[in-house]
Amino acid sequence: MSVERKAVEACSRGRARIVQTGIGLGPIVEAVHAAASQTDIFLLVGFAGAIRSSADPTPAIHRVIGEEDQSEWTPSLALPDDNPATLLTLALPACTIESKADLANRYPEASLIDMEASAFAQTVQTYPDRQWGVVRAVSDGPEETLPDDIADWLTANGNTRITGVLRSLATRRTGLGELAHLAKSTRIASRHLAEATDRMLLHIEKGGA
Repeated sequence: MSVERKAVEACSRGRARIVQTGIGLGPIVEAVHAAASQTDIFLLVGFAGAIRSSADPTPAIHRVIGEEDQSEWTPSLALPDDNPATLLTLALPACTIESKADLANRYPEASLIDMEASAFAQTVQTYPDRQWGVVRAVSDGPEETLPDDIADWLTANGNTRITGVLRSLATRRTGLGELAHLAKSTRIASRHLAEATDRMLLHIEKGGA
C-alpha cells in the first residue's frame, strides 16, 4: 500500500529499490518475477494483523504458513529474536474479533496474519539462489475490528481510494470514530514498520542471515 511504501522510503535512504504492489497474491507474484533479474535479495515489507495479544509490534518473522494449502516456508533472512514469530497467510481478510480468535485457535503456532507472504515465499523459492525475508509491523490487534469493506478503500496498486472511504462512511459501515482510530493505528504501525525495515537492512548490510 502507499502508506507502507512511504514508511519504507523514509528509512531506506536509497539502500533498497522499493516496489509498491497492492494487496493480494497476483501483484506479489508479478513483482517478484519482474525483479528477479535485478536483485538477489527480496524483502516483503508491510502491515500485518495480530491474532494474539502477545504479538510483538515489530515481530521477527521466522516462519510463514499458507492457510489454503498448508505450505510452510522458512525465510533465509530473519532478525535474531528470542521469540520468533510465525506468520499465517490468508486467502480472505479477517476483519472481526471472532474470526481472529478462530484463527488463533486453529493455528496455535501463529501470531500474525497477512494475505501475501505465502505467495511471496513460494515465488521467490523458484529462484534458488535468492535470499528473502519478511518484515511486518502490526496494524490491528486481536481485539480490534476492521471495516468489512476495507478492500474497497484501496486501488489495485494499493493507493487509497477516497470514494471507497466516503462510501463506507455514507452507508454507515464505518463511523468517524472508527476511521479516526484506524488512522491513528496506521500512523503507529508506519513508524514501527520504518524501524523494523531499518533494522533488517542493517542486518543484511552486516552479512546477517
